[in-house]
Amino acid sequence: MKKAIGLLSVLLLAAGFAWAQSQQLRLGELARKVRTERASRDLSRVPFFTNDTLPKQGGISVVGGAGAAAAGEAGAAGAEGQTAAAGSEPPQCDEPCWRGKFREQRAKIQTAQRELDILQREYNLARTQYYQDPNQAMREQYSGTGAGGNQLQQLLNQMNDKRAEIERLQGELGELENQLRREGGQPGWARE
Repeated sequence: MKKAIGLLSVLLLAAGFAWAQSQQLRLGELARKVRTERASRDLSRVPFFTNDTLPKQGGISVVGGAGAAAAGEAGAAGAEGQTAAAGSEPPQCDEPCWRGKFREQRAKIQTAQRELDILQREYNLARTQYYQDPNQAMREQYSGTGAGGNQLQQLLNQMNDKRAEIERLQGELGELENQLRREGGQPGWARE
């Protein structure tokens, strides 16, 4: 009796697996079905964007009453101002614009500082001497005309140029802060 129950349960289990496998679509059949569905869709109306075809109109949409009222007033005043001025003044920069400018300037400074760090490491590696004779090492150190002398001088020149570039970029950051202050922006916009 126990054997019959065991055999019956195995047969039912095998029948269940066979039924489940017959219900599933094979991969080839599924691919054909998807291909026919794709062919029946009209893809000519699907927008295709590149950097050149991105829409430039429109701005940030703000949900709420205060933003919509201000946008309506600004839109009416902007239309009148555009007909009168016709682009004589540059557009005012808002908070995201200023934050983007400061972020970009800080990124330039950080990149230049990383490059200076790499140059300093290369300089320290090039300065390392591997002479067993201390007299030879001393001659190489003070002459600067040895195998690494020209390379050391080039690295020093590059490091000085990079330091000057960092100072120039930091000056530009200060000028950007002054410009923000002159145009009436909030000082917090200069922070990260």
